[in-house]
Amino acid sequence: MDTPAATPLFVEFKDQVLFAEFSPYEWSPNLICIAFHNNISVGRIKFQEEDDEMEEEIDFQVLHKFFHEVRPDCLAWNPESSISTLPKHVSFCTGGADYQLRLFESDLSNNHSIQVLEGHTYYINSIAYDMDGEYLASGSDDSTCRLWAIKDKYSCFAVMNFRTAVVSVCFHQEEPGKLMVALKKGKIIQVNVNTQQRIMTFDCGTEPLLSADWSPSNSLCVVAVAEQELTWWDTSKSRNPVESRMIHTTNACAVRCCPLSDTYVATFGEPDHQLKVLSLNSNVPQLIANLQLTTNISWHHHLPYVCAGNDYQLGFWKVTTK
Repeated sequence: MDTPAATPLFVEFKDQVLFAEFSPYEWSPNLICIAFHNNISVGRIKFQEEDDEMEEEIDFQVLHKFFHEVRPDCLAWNPESSISTLPKHVSFCTGGADYQLRLFESDLSNNHSIQVLEGHTYYINSIAYDMDGEYLASGSDDSTCRLWAIKDKYSCFAVMNFRTAVVSVCFHQEEPGKLMVALKKGKIIQVNVNTQQRIMTFDCGTEPLLSADWSPSNSLCVVAVAEQELTWWDTSKSRNPVESRMIHTTNACAVRCCPLSDTYVATFGEPDHQLKVLSLNSNVPQLIANLQLTTNISWHHHLPYVCAGNDYQLGFWKVTTK
């Protein structure tokens, strides 16, 4: 049963929502990508907190639909995306069920382009852009993390082989030149992007590790989920985790850190496609919501909303993070 704090706002769709991804950048926080089985919708979303004259609590507008010939499995926003200046420009990358990366660019008018990047030989689990728009990283079930040079026509300049599936890749705005790579076998590795040398390694102690994140508001905080547990590290103190705790009774599938607070995280897991929001300082979840179907969670850049797909809906939950 949902907790009292879990009264969501819903946007309805005709097609089943696979996942959604807010733009994580301060200059484009109202952009959102919504993934369906054969298309990606780029939308603009506004909440009542941003405009006192809004009559509804939420306003959603589709800006453009991009055909996606296979099922999209993951997505990342390019930091160059913005609709607040002219010409408007949106750019993002997807990982498809055919093991290919697709780069989408558009001015939301007459100019649209798609570029396909090949190289992975199995499912792509995670994609990330660095904040300066220099690099794209992709992690796959083929046990590799590939690095692509954006300004060199997305040429692949490095392939790191980890002998186990790469489940998450993350850059951090406060740590230029570093990449966090999370591995299914339970390890999280920070590497130098230019040399591919390992800087630091953390061991979750449990496998399979299915998801990890690097807190946007605190570069010293790293979180991961494996089996039923949430594990987190303060990397300034030790390579050993601060704590591991059980959060889902069957499997914890994904975790995302709140950009507004380094102590709040959202997870989803089984049973019941359960969304949870909790503080690392408390054992009592602030939010529990049972969903019909979801595969991903995403936080708004500067408003306390977490979003998740719910079959033919996209739900937005407001969370108190102070």
